[in-house]
Amino acid sequence: MDQFLRDLDFAYAYLDNVLIASSSHDEHVQHLHALLKRFSDHGVVINTGKCEFGVPQITFLGHLVNCHGIRPLPKKVEALRSFPRPSTQRKLREFLRLINFYNRFISNCAYIISTP
Repeated sequence: MDQFLRDLDFAYAYLDNVLIASSSHDEHVQHLHALLKRFSDHGVVINTGKCEFGVPQITFLGHLVNCHGIRPLPKKVEALRSFPRPSTQRKLREFLRLINFYNRFISNCAYIISTP
């Protein structure tokens, strides 16, 4: 999918998930038409039951996306905050996996998790 969406700078694809970023309703309609035409040209069929069109914010790949940017989901942040202090290597790895998913939102994350 990345190949045939590459030149659509408003479309962000990950596997079979596509996000359209538009700055207005009219622009969103134009973007949507362009994307659907591209899908049609390449024989891609979508499941409209899994689609959300024209929404001001959306949960996309574990993030909350809206006109203000991208944020971690509040329930995921709470899961990190309430994660019990790791007492085994296995629990530590589990915690670090959670942290790494949202590391872009944590200033100096690599330094913090590497400091003894």
